[in-house]
Amino acid sequence: MSSTNNTSLDMQRQATRVLRKIVPWITDSTSSVHRTNHKGVRGRIGIVGGARDYAGAPYFAAMAAMRLGADLAYVICSREASHAIKNYSPDLIVTPLLDCLDEGEFSRETDCLLSRMHALVIGPGLSRDEFLQERARSLFKKANDLMLPIILDADALLMVNDHPALIKSSSNVLLTPNRIELQRLLNSHYAPEEFNLKDMSVDGIQDLVKKYSSDMRVTVLAKGMTDIICDHSPPFQLSTDPSSGSSRRCGGQGDITSGLAGVYIHWINQANNTSDNDKDQLCNKLAWAGYLAAATTRRCNEIAYDEHHDGMLASHMLERIQEAFRGLLNGNTKEATATTGEFEYAGLLSKDEIGRYARQMIMEEFGPQRQANLKKASALIIGAGGLGCPAAVYLGAGGIGCLGVVDDDRVEASNLHRQILHNMEKVGELKTESIKQAVLAINPNVKVVAHSVKMNRHNAVDLVEKYDIIIDCTDNLLTRYMISDACVIAKKPLVSGAALKMDGQLTVYNYDDETPCFRCLFPEPPPPNAVGSCSDNGVLGVLPGIIGVHQALEAMKIAAGLRPAYAGKMLLFDGQLGLFRHATLGKKKPDCGACGKDAKLGRDLIDYEKFCGQVCSVDQKSADLLDPEERITVEQYGDILRSGKKHVLVDVRPREHSNISRFSHALQLPVMFMLQNQDETIKTIRTELSRKETNEIYVVCRRGIASQRGARLIQQLLAEEPDLSGVVVKDIIGGMTSWAKHGDPQNYSCV
Repeated sequence: MSSTNNTSLDMQRQATRVLRKIVPWITDSTSSVHRTNHKGVRGRIGIVGGARDYAGAPYFAAMAAMRLGADLAYVICSREASHAIKNYSPDLIVTPLLDCLDEGEFSRETDCLLSRMHALVIGPGLSRDEFLQERARSLFKKANDLMLPIILDADALLMVNDHPALIKSSSNVLLTPNRIELQRLLNSHYAPEEFNLKDMSVDGIQDLVKKYSSDMRVTVLAKGMTDIICDHSPPFQLSTDPSSGSSRRCGGQGDITSGLAGVYIHWINQANNTSDNDKDQLCNKLAWAGYLAAATTRRCNEIAYDEHHDGMLASHMLERIQEAFRGLLNGNTKEATATTGEFEYAGLLSKDEIGRYARQMIMEEFGPQRQANLKKASALIIGAGGLGCPAAVYLGAGGIGCLGVVDDDRVEASNLHRQILHNMEKVGELKTESIKQAVLAINPNVKVVAHSVKMNRHNAVDLVEKYDIIIDCTDNLLTRYMISDACVIAKKPLVSGAALKMDGQLTVYNYDDETPCFRCLFPEPPPPNAVGSCSDNGVLGVLPGIIGVHQALEAMKIAAGLRPAYAGKMLLFDGQLGLFRHATLGKKKPDCGACGKDAKLGRDLIDYEKFCGQVCSVDQKSADLLDPEERITVEQYGDILRSGKKHVLVDVRPREHSNISRFSHALQLPVMFMLQNQDETIKTIRTELSRKETNEIYVVCRRGIASQRGARLIQQLLAEEPDLSGVVVKDIIGGMTSWAKHGDPQNYSCV
C-alpha cells in the first residue's frame, strides 16, 4: 500500500479495503474478538475551538464526526460560542471551558473529558487569541500524555510554528493545513528560505510535504486541488484524485475534514487493537485517516454541488456524509460495485444473486455489503392479507434470507382486490402456502416458512424470537398489542402498518433504546369497537399495497444495516388527498407496562380480550355473546323464509354495507343508529311488529358479531316497554357471509 504511483481507481479500491477492515459495524460481525457494543464504542471525539466569533467551525467538525458514525462529540469552546453551538444542535456535548479563568477548574474538567475521548481535534474556530492558544497547547500536552491521536487544524497550526519541539515530542499528530497554512509552516520551519506554493507543481509541493513530514516527525494532510498525505514512519505517501469534488470551496469544508479524520483514526486504532492477525494490522494509521477524511469530504462536496451548484454550503455537505462514506465503502464507482471480484463480501452471494440484485448493489447507498446483510437476515410477516402480500413479495424479490408468514386463514374471492399474491385458482388454500408459492416463483433463493397457525398469547413470543425483524400486517387492535408486547419480550424491531378505507399509517416500534413500543403510545385501549378494521369498515384495494410496500422498505433497511426512516416517527397517508404526512412520536416511557423499567410482562403475555374488553377478530367466528337458544343458523332462517312465517328482520350493518347486498324485506337499523336514537328505534320496531302482526325479530349483520350486539341491544330496549317485553329476539349465526355460502348465494352475496 506504500506505492505513490497508484491510479485513481487503485486508490479507491485500496480505500474500500481499508474501510472494510475498520468500520465497526462490519468488523463487529466478522471479528472473532468479542467487542462490547455500547454507546461510545464507535467513537468519542473531542473538538477544541470556538472563540467568540467562530462558533460555526467547531460545529461543522463535531457534526461531521457524528454524521460519519461517531457516538459522541465533545466541543470544548469559549462560553460565548457555546450558546450558539448548543442552539445549532442538541446532539453535541458542549462544554464552555476554553476561556475558563479558574486554572483548577479548567484542569479538573478537561482531565475528566479527555479521559473519555478516542481522538482530539484542535483548531476549528480557535482564533489567534493568545489565552485560547495557551489553553489549546495545554490540552495538546494532556492529550499527548494520554497517547490520544491529535489532529491540528486551522489556527492550532500556529503552535507548530511557535512550539515545534512540542509537536516533535508526539508521534501521534496529524496536521491538516490548506495551501496558505502549509506555506506558512514551510516558511517558518525552513527560514530564511521562502516558498511560493502558487508557482509550484503538485510534484514539487509533494516533495516539500514529504520532507517536512520527515523533519518534523508528523503526518501531514496538505489540502488543495490535490490533497497530499505524507507520513514519516514508515515513509508513505498518498494523494487524492484531483478530478473528484467540485469547483466550489466553501467555508467549513476543512473543519468537516478534521472531524472526519478524528473518527477514522479511532476506527483504525480500534480495528488494529482487536485484529486476530498481526498481518492485518494497518500501518501508517494517521495517513490513512487523513486520506479517508479527504476522500469523504471531496465526495460530499461533489454530491452536494450536484444539487445546490454554486449556492452549496458546508451544511449541505454535512447532510451528504453518509452517502459519500457509503460510496467509498462500496467502491465509489458503479462499474466496480457490480464486479464480483472487487469485493471480499461478494463471496456471500451466488452468481445468480449478484445478477439478480445488481440494480440494488450498484447504488452507493446500498452496495454489496448491504445486500449480503439482507441475505443473512430474517423477517416474519404476521398477516397474509392486503399488507402482508406486498410486504412479502418485495422482501422476497429484494433478497431477504428467510421470510416467515403467519396466518391460519384461507383465500377467499373477496380477498383478491387487495391481496395481490393470491388468485382464483388458490381460493380455499391456506394464505401462507399461497404466499410461499408466489414468492418462490419470483425468487427461489429465499427461504420461505409458512406458519399456518393462529397467533395467540401462548405462541407469539416463540414465533417472534425466531426472526430478526417483525412486520405487523394485521388489522385489529388486540393483535397489535399482542405482537408489540411479544417483540418487547423478544427484543425485536417491529414494522407496523395499517390501512383503513382511504387512509394508511406506518411506524417502527422498539427499534432501539429510545424508540417506543405500541403500549408506550397507547397504554390503555380505546373503548370496544372504537377502532375499526378493514373487514368491518372496508378499504380501497390499493391502500394496503401502498403501506405494505413501505413496510417492506423499512424492513429491508433494518436488515441491510440502515436506520429506518420511521423509528420514532409515524407516516400518515391520506389517499383521498394523495398526501403523505409525518408525525414525531415520543420516546420510550419509563413507566410503560410492556417496556418500562418496572414492567412485569412475561412470555405468556396477558389476556388481551380482557384487556381490550372485546373479542379478537382472529376469534370472531367463534365469538358467542348470546346464548345458543338466542341464535339460529342460516339454514334455519331459510326454512323460516320458505314457510312464510311472519317475522321482522333487522339488518344492523352500516348502510354503505347493506346497500351493496341485502334482504329486500329487512329493516335497516345500524347498531350505531340504535345506540344514538333509542326512542326512534323503539318506535320503528313497534310499528314494524304491528304491521307484520308478529312478536319475532331476527337480526343479521355481515359475519354474526354485530348482529349479536344488535340483538342484545334490542332486547334491552324492548324490556323497558311493557307491551313489547314478550318479543323474541334472535340473531343469525354467520350473517350474510354464511348466507352467501350456505343459504342462497345466487341471490345474495356478502359485502
